[in-house]
Amino acid sequence: MWLSWTRLLEMLWWGGSSRGAVFKVIQLKLDVNQKENNMSILDNVYNYYEKLVLEEIAEQTKGSHCDQDFITDAVCVALNNLPSRYFRHGVDMAFYLPTDDFLTMKQEVAEAVKGALSHVGKNERGSIEFTG
Repeated sequence: MWLSWTRLLEMLWWGGSSRGAVFKVIQLKLDVNQKENNMSILDNVYNYYEKLVLEEIAEQTKGSHCDQDFITDAVCVALNNLPSRYFRHGVDMAFYLPTDDFLTMKQEVAEAVKGALSHVGKNERGSIEFTG
């Protein structure tokens, strides 16, 4: 479960100090904003590698019969072997990501997914062969 901003700020709040007063004001503002928007700040932040991993797993498992648990385990293993690259708006990645970086990321993802499928297939599900 994610730690909410209000809970984080409550943990940081030290009553009586000016710093505590600032945190309390921020906490109240976040409480109001969350009630109005009914969403967390983290609802607007994405890891670009997640999208690439899902696309690559779909490609590498095409024609294979994998259950949802297997795919989920493979996604976790692959993502744990990749760096994170966060963005807020998809246009940010499209506009600011150089082509060479994108191609490098795709290659890293292909290798991570291949390794993850092999790892999960051998260690948790018996021997499963993939053509990717």
